[in-house]
Amino acid sequence: MNITFPSEDIAVSTLRAVGFSVGCAHRNEPRGLIVGAVEIAKWKTLSCKERKECHGTYQIDVHTGRVTVALRDHCPDAAVKALLLHRRKLESEDGNERDTDPDGAPT
Repeated sequence: MNITFPSEDIAVSTLRAVGFSVGCAHRNEPRGLIVGAVEIAKWKTLSCKERKECHGTYQIDVHTGRVTVALRDHCPDAAVKALLLHRRKLESEDGNERDTDPDGAPT
């Protein structure tokens, strides 16, 4: 499941508010996401096993500033639900629609 945020500030604050740890930034590489309070190294230093263990990835488009969060199938359901609820709350507060399909699920 992919969720798009309009800026890095909104993405990071939303992810942290619902319990995700966000990996360290390094150039234009993805950042790992894991539910819980953990330190996550730069993507380039994570082993293949550690990359697979991440619950998702975080990628910023350097041209637009938009952030795409790609959650993996093994991401805990409670974390996915919390992220979607928090995101919908932000949308209702600022009146902006973000990338969602016709059923309201993120794209």
